[in-house]
Amino acid sequence: MQCRGVAVFGLVLALWVASSAQAQNWAETFTAASLASQVQAGSTRVIVVAAGADRAGAKEVTVAIEARLRSLSAALVMSDDALGAVSDLDDAAIVSRAAPMPVDRVLVVRVFAGASGAAPTAVAILYAKDGSVVTALNGTRGQPIAAAPVVTPTPVAAAPAPSGVDTRAADQVSAITRNHQASREGAQRQYDEQYVAFDDMAAVTAGGSVVATWSIPYQGKYRKPLEGADFYEAVERHDLTDLYRKKRNLKTGLIVAGLLGSSAGYVLLLYGIVAAGTEVCTGPYDCNTEYDFTLAGVGAGIALVGSIVWLVAASMNPHPIDATEARRIADQHNQRLRDRLGLSNDSAALDIPQAPKARFSWDAYASQGGAGLSLRLDL
Repeated sequence: MQCRGVAVFGLVLALWVASSAQAQNWAETFTAASLASQVQAGSTRVIVVAAGADRAGAKEVTVAIEARLRSLSAALVMSDDALGAVSDLDDAAIVSRAAPMPVDRVLVVRVFAGASGAAPTAVAILYAKDGSVVTALNGTRGQPIAAAPVVTPTPVAAAPAPSGVDTRAADQVSAITRNHQASREGAQRQYDEQYVAFDDMAAVTAGGSVVATWSIPYQGKYRKPLEGADFYEAVERHDLTDLYRKKRNLKTGLIVAGLLGSSAGYVLLLYGIVAAGTEVCTGPYDCNTEYDFTLAGVGAGIALVGSIVWLVAASMNPHPIDATEARRIADQHNQRLRDRLGLSNDSAALDIPQAPKARFSWDAYASQGGAGLSLRLDL
């Protein structure tokens, strides 16, 4: 048992020595001189992230870089432990995930295997928190690299490959630039076509008194009208779509039934009036007309009930929610849409163009030449 314990201890010690040696080799690659231009003592705050398929190899690089940055008196050096699994994320997504961290730089490290047994190469790209590329470094394990150039942060949409970066590093920056820009533009286009907003309308008198207000929902920058169930479909509330259609069908059914009933009642009323008189004769020259309006009365009752039914039905609102709740549901839909498209933290995507408010006004007038009604629409 003692021999087995010694063997296990020896194996662990060997692995630790090998790992330390590899970290030391990467420390020789990322020298103090190569990173000094990017660190301002006491102020620079950076999170170092191991990414890519070879996360274990990238982690060895980040350990060496973290130690080097601390030796340069960076104000804060964070590991990527708080970010969770990032191996499958691209650089743009990693920078976005690191946004809440108390840092102003995000250093993403990836390791590529060397060809034909050659030493691996590490690519380290330094980003500002807004996603702009500050600089990029690449080096082979154990071989010191030159000092990183000081580059003015450039928006991802037009990030150049800094000097001193080999083709693989430049391709990494360019790919991230293209993918991030294309993804964001595509997401923004989709959001612009699918968000839901409202046009506010008001009717006022000539004296300025508001007598009615209402809102008209629409979808996207092309302002597609959302009438009836279309609104609930657009905000993905299919339960409300079903309720709306049931109430709409009930309303339609009552209106049709009321109109048919009232029409039948009026026909019966007219027939009862026409046929109410009956001639009664008690002699050759003694004839009188007697009237019975019972049938007409029945027709009048049916017409009255039918008219009440269709008038009440016509005033029914088939919508299952009020205007305030509709706006809340629209806001929830827009937030889900932003989350789904990855625009949640993008303030530019939160702004929905405000629709102009329309105001209707009217005024009646009379003069010696006649009278009339003036109408006015203000947008």
